[in-house]
Amino acid sequence: MTTKLHLTSYGAVDDEDKPNEPAKLAEESERLSSDRFVIFVGVVQVIFLVCFWKSTTYDTDPDAAADFNNVLIYYIGISIMMLIGFGYLMTFLMYGGLSAVGFTFLITMLSVQMDILAEGFFQCVYDGEFATLHLSLNDIILGNCAAAACLISFGGLIGKAGMQCLAPFMLLETIFYAFSCQVISRYIGIADMGGTIKIHMFGAYFGLAASVALGIPSDEQQAAHANSNRSSDVFSLIGTVFLWIFWPCFNGAGAPMNSPMQQRIVLNTIFALTSCCVTTFVMSRIFFQKKFGPVDIQNATLAGGVMVGASCNYLLYPGGAIAIGMAAAWVSGIGYNVIMPNIQHLVHDSCGIHNLHGLPSVAGAIVSVILASKAKESDYAAEDYASAFPNGDNQWLQQLQGSLAVLIFSLSTGYITMLVCKKMFLQKAADKFSDREYWDIAYPVSPTLNASSPLDPLCL
Repeated sequence: MTTKLHLTSYGAVDDEDKPNEPAKLAEESERLSSDRFVIFVGVVQVIFLVCFWKSTTYDTDPDAAADFNNVLIYYIGISIMMLIGFGYLMTFLMYGGLSAVGFTFLITMLSVQMDILAEGFFQCVYDGEFATLHLSLNDIILGNCAAAACLISFGGLIGKAGMQCLAPFMLLETIFYAFSCQVISRYIGIADMGGTIKIHMFGAYFGLAASVALGIPSDEQQAAHANSNRSSDVFSLIGTVFLWIFWPCFNGAGAPMNSPMQQRIVLNTIFALTSCCVTTFVMSRIFFQKKFGPVDIQNATLAGGVMVGASCNYLLYPGGAIAIGMAAAWVSGIGYNVIMPNIQHLVHDSCGIHNLHGLPSVAGAIVSVILASKAKESDYAAEDYASAFPNGDNQWLQQLQGSLAVLIFSLSTGYITMLVCKKMFLQKAADKFSDREYWDIAYPVSPTLNASSPLDPLCL
C-alpha cells in the first residue's frame, strides 16, 4: 500500500494525519489575517505616496552634491547592515529564516519612508515653521537609522507576534523615535554621533517594554519552535560578520565627510570592535568552559560598536577605544550568561537585544558622561569640540539627562504601543515562530526524513 506524504511546517505526514476541520479553520483564519496585513501595508504605502508628492522635493544645496559620492558609500554600507546584517542575524530561529530576512526587508522600507516624513514634521514643529522638505541622501541615511531602532525592537519580538501586529507597531515606533530625536534630544542637547543612546538604547528598551506587554510564550511553544540548529546558527553568524564589517559606516556617517573627525570615528569604532571580538571569544570560553557559545559570538562581538558610539568622536586614542571594546564584550557576555537567566521569567527576549544593544548602550552612555566631564577644549579643534560638546563644560549633564529621558520615554511608549497593537491587531494563533504563516514553503521532502529527524530540510 502506498502512503501519500503531505508537507507541513513540521515535516511530512501521511494521509491518516491530515489536518482536521478545526485545523482547516485555523489555517483560514491565518490566511485572512495575512490578507489584512497586506491590505494595511498597501494602504500605508499609498498614504506615503500622497505625503511625499505634496510635501517633499530635492535638496539643491551644492555642498550636498559635492559630497554625494562619499555619502553614497556610507549609505550603501548602512543599507547592507540593515538588510543583510540585521536580517541574517535574526535567522537563528530554525523555522523562521524567511520571516527574519524578508520582514527585515519590509520593516526597513516602511521605517525609512515613515521616518523621513515624521522627522521632517517634528523638525518643523520644533522650529515653529512648516515648509516643503528638501531631501538629500543624508535624509535616507537618517531613515535607515530609524529602521535600525525598529529592527532592534523586532529582534526582541520576532516569533511572538505576526506582521499584522508588528507592521503598525513599527510605524508607531518610528514616529516615537522621530519625536525622541527631533524634540527630546534636541531640546536637551545630547550629542550622540554613533547612536548609542538615540538608536540602540531607544530600540532595545522600546522592544523590551513591548515584549513585557506582549507576554511570555508558553513553554510548549518555545520548546517546539524557538530553537536553532547548525544551519540557522551559521546564517546568524554571517549576519554578525556583515554588521561587524560595516559598523564603522554606521557610526561615521553623521560626521563631516573626509574630515579628521570622521577618520577618528572610524578608527575608534574599528579598534573597539576588534578588541570586543577577541575578548568575546575569551569570555565565552570562561562561561562555557570547553566550548564557545554561538549566542555570545553572534552578538557580544558587536557590543563594542554599540558602546563606543556615543563617544566615538572623542579623543579616545586607540588604547581608549580598545578598552571600551573589551569592556563591552564583558557587559554583553554577563548579560547573556548571568542576567538573562534571572529575568527570563519577566521578559522574553527573542534575540537577546538587551545584551547586544540595551546593556552596552547604558554602559556607553555612562562612558560618554564620564569622558564629557573630563574633556578639555584645548585638546580639540574648534569645530570638533563644538560638534562633540555643544554645551561646553556642561555636556556631561546633557548626556546624563538625555540618556535618562530616552530610557524612560522608550520604556513607556514601547509598553503602551504594544498594549494598543496587541488589542487591535494581534492574531490569536498558536504558532508565531514558523515561516508557514506567511510564506509558501512547499519545499521537497526526502522520503528518508520525517518530522522528528534532526536533518529535516525544513529546519535548514
